[in-house]
Order: sequence, then C-alpha cells, then structure tokens
Amino acid sequence: MNHLAHTFLALDSPEARVGSILGDFSRGVDWSALPAPVLGGVRHHLAVDTFTDQHPQVLASKQLFSKQRRRFAGVALDILYDHFLLRHWHRYSDCEQTVFIQTVYRELSAHEPVMPPAMIKVTRHMVEHDWFGSYQELDNIGYAIDRV
Repeated sequence: MNHLAHTFLALDSPEARVGSILGDFSRGVDWSALPAPVLGGVRHHLAVDTFTDQHPQVLASKQLFSKQRRRFAGVALDILYDHFLLRHWHRYSDCEQTVFIQTVYRELSAHEPVMPPAMIKVTRHMVEHDWFGSYQELDNIGYAIDRV
C-alpha cells in the first residue's frame, strides 16, 4: 500500500514505476508477458517489501497496534510511511513533489495495457482522488486506513 514510496524508490523510468505498483497486484499476472522494465519494477517492489517486512523497526512498530488491529498494521504503516515521505520530501529529492506525483499519475494512465483489471480500477481511483497528494495531511491518513 505504500505506493508512493515504491514509485519513489523505483528505477527512474515510467515502466519501472508502473511495475513498482504492479507488485501489489501481481497475483495471477503472467510475468513472462511483461516488458522487462515493468518486470524489473515488480521485482524491485518485492525486494523492498521483503527488506522492510523483516526490518526490526517495522516489526517493533507493528507491535504498537492492538491485537485486534495488528493484522492491518502493515497496511496502516505503509500508508503512514507515504505520509512521512511527503512531509519530509525535501530531504530526499530535488524534484518538486507535485511534479513527481503528477508524472507518476500520467505514467500510470499511459501504461494501463500492462495492468490487470484490479490495478486499473485502483490506479484510476488513485489518480482521480489524488491519493498521493492527500497523504500529506494526517486526517487523510486516518481516512485511508479506515477505508482499508
């Protein structure tokens, strides 16, 4: 769910950024049919998830959630990490935040032919409602987590 962080960490190409989100929708996708740069983005996404899911600070953060909410802790933290990336963007990038976000939105729209239907539905909603921009405000993070 930390789609912004995945696109930010991906190689600097539209296909890799699309693949970096496709990593959350890759179940049932024929990987051999994907263009190499998109597949590279998917693999990068999975490597990032493996690293972060095993990181001691992420594991400790999940323990802060109550037992009845802990199964959603990973998703909630992913959304919160996107919030922190946006709030501290200037520390990590020379690219203007809104320029990056709008670029990613255009790339997602242009690469729908490589996406499974579920991803098309989500990314259209993401673009229409400016999920990335909205994650700057903590109230919107709460709303996003409630939707999950």
